Amino acid sequence: MTLKNKSIEEKNHPTLDIVGSYGVELTEKKIVLCIAGSVAAYKAIELARLLMRHGADVTCVTSNAVTKLVQPDYFKWATGNKVITKLTGDLEHIRLADYNKSDLIIVYPATANTLGKLANGIDDTPISTILTVGFGSKIPILMCPAMHASMYDNAAVKKNINFLKIKLNF
Repeated sequence: MTLKNKSIEEKNHPTLDIVGSYGVELTEKKIVLCIAGSVAAYKAIELARLLMRHGADVTCVTSNAVTKLVQPDYFKWATGNKVITKLTGDLEHIRLADYNKSDLIIVYPATANTLGKLANGIDDTPISTILTVGFGSKIPILMCPAMHASMYDNAAVKKNINFLKIKLNF
C-alpha cells in the first residue's frame, strides 16, 4: 500500500515522522513483517521501526501465539499500519503477498513451527497463508530463526531449514 492509498488516519500517524530518518535505501519498498510466537517477538517492534527509519512501509502480520506475548496495538504504534491478526474477506494475503504486492517478506522471529509449515506446504494461519502466497508469487522471503539450540538441532527442523535454504536462498 502506498501512501496515497492509506486512510487519512494512516497518512497522519505520528510514526511516519521517523520514515527515512536513517536513510532512504528502502524508500518506496513495501515490507511484510511476519511475527511468529516466540518470546523474541518483542524485538520485532524495533525491527519494524528500523526498517521505517530507512524508508520502508512496514505491515505486520502476527500469529495468535504472539498476540498473547505482545499486543497488536504495539505493532500498529510502531508502523502506523493496521496489524493483520486474522484473514478476512478483505483478502489480506492477496493484498500483501500476491505478485508484485510487496518487495520483501521477513519472518522475525521464525519459529520451528513456522519454518516447518512453509517447508511442508501447511497453510493454516495468517502467517502461513501470507508465506504460501508470497512463496508462490516469488516475493523474496527472509527467515530469521529463533529457537533454543535443542530445537534447532532437531533432525526434522534441520531438514526443513535445509529445504528452505535451497528454495529461498537463505
